Amino acid sequence: MIRRLGDEGNVDGIQYLLHQMKLEGLHCNPDLFVNVMNSFVKVGLSEQALKLFYRIDEFGCKPTVKMYNLLLDALLSENRFEMNLGNVDEAKELSTRFQPSVPMYNALINGFCKEERIQEAMKLLNQMVEDGVPPNVITYSTVISSLADRGNVELALAVFCKMFVRNCTPNLHTFSSLIKGYFAYGRCHGALAVWNQMISEGFEPNFVVYNTLLHGLASRGRMEEAISVFNTMGKYGWSANITTYGTLIDGFAKSGDLIGSSETWNRMINSGCVPNVVVYTSMVDALCRNSMFNEAHCLIESMAAENCLPNTVTFNVFIKHLACRGRTEWAVRVLDGMGRYGCSPNATTYNELLVGVLKSEGVKQGIDLFKEMEERGIMPNLLTYNSILHSVSRAGMVDIALQLVGKMVVLGMKPDAFTFNMVIDAYSRQGKVDTAIRVMEGLSSGGKWSPDSVAYTNILWGICNEFGVEKASSGLEKMVESGVFPNVATWNVLVRGLFTSLDHVGSVSLFGDIISDNG
Repeated sequence: MIRRLGDEGNVDGIQYLLHQMKLEGLHCNPDLFVNVMNSFVKVGLSEQALKLFYRIDEFGCKPTVKMYNLLLDALLSENRFEMNLGNVDEAKELSTRFQPSVPMYNALINGFCKEERIQEAMKLLNQMVEDGVPPNVITYSTVISSLADRGNVELALAVFCKMFVRNCTPNLHTFSSLIKGYFAYGRCHGALAVWNQMISEGFEPNFVVYNTLLHGLASRGRMEEAISVFNTMGKYGWSANITTYGTLIDGFAKSGDLIGSSETWNRMINSGCVPNVVVYTSMVDALCRNSMFNEAHCLIESMAAENCLPNTVTFNVFIKHLACRGRTEWAVRVLDGMGRYGCSPNATTYNELLVGVLKSEGVKQGIDLFKEMEERGIMPNLLTYNSILHSVSRAGMVDIALQLVGKMVVLGMKPDAFTFNMVIDAYSRQGKVDTAIRVMEGLSSGGKWSPDSVAYTNILWGICNEFGVEKASSGLEKMVESGVFPNVATWNVLVRGLFTSLDHVGSVSLFGDIISDNG
């Protein structure tokens, strides 16, 4: 009866039957209790299952490892760790009721890694060893994957090495995680070293590892090596799928190689592999990067005929390239026509168009587009605000710039360094250098932001324009004293100021003094 109620999801009926059994003094056997708990878990009531587990003695039943594993998996799979700290304590407290085991530790470590609590996962890994429970390849691979995904490939490699020290043999997932992590942070040499080690250890790559290597090489523009790997796959009997072809087409597109993209596209079609929206979008990107907008437009139109409708990302790519090439009117028409394909523009759509409009049509048109975006109920993001801020600041429209920053704060959006630099730039361009300095110092002292070379260069530009390059020397000293060193843009501002205010000989002399004082 309880099993049937569980299949129906009738937890109220189950609770009623349990209550009746308790009143009549009937005991539950462990298998029946597991069925009851599993019924709660299936409908998302893991906490209720946990409470029932704590009352297990009332039903004349003793806890088993099977019950424990069911509860622990449920708590972790529902990602309940971050809801409140008590749930972590519940999981840990639950684990103390049983003899420590590899599955128990693996479940906890996996849960912590999913919640990005990698330090606690590492502590558990060390605790396993202390408790005499040897971590297995799943334990290590989980930690290595989490570390690599977060860019800490050095620590991931250290854990990888520790596997060998503890006589634990890695598997393909272990190697794949390291390769992916190295590529994600641009460390191609490290990724290839891991690949070579994998081959030398006698491991035969599977489809996932091949695609991971292909994606890493293609994303870094190393297309010759990617094609070599692609050909090797075929030799070992691995047939390329849509992900493989899509990776190569995208890599060629981002490298500006239309021939490579086209040849791969034709190879894909000839193999009988049907392109999906991701591959179509990559091909649109390849055509646009070569200014073949008519062909890109035709490809988008053909997608509907092939029963593969373009999505918002497809249109965003097309609009981005049109706007960047000054074809804003066409880009606007594309945006307006998205609805015909069941697509709606998002913040990225407007951001791509906004950059082009601000560049080719001016601030007023950009502000109008910004307002249209809000009227359509699309929330501007930080990139939207920064794009507008850049233009209004360069136009000396300080009041509008400050209004925009104020609006960002009211909406709970956190300004970044670019935002603050644009405000300082606006004040400097208006000749309000003292105000720009006060803003910079106020933000710095409040701990909200540490001024960078861009901020100081903007200030120095204002000082040179308003007071002359002699006054800029003290600003340069403050810049260096604060640990921010001048870059090419900074020196360009100072040199321009020198040649503007002095004759050639005097400029060279004063420039030499500045170099000697700050070098």
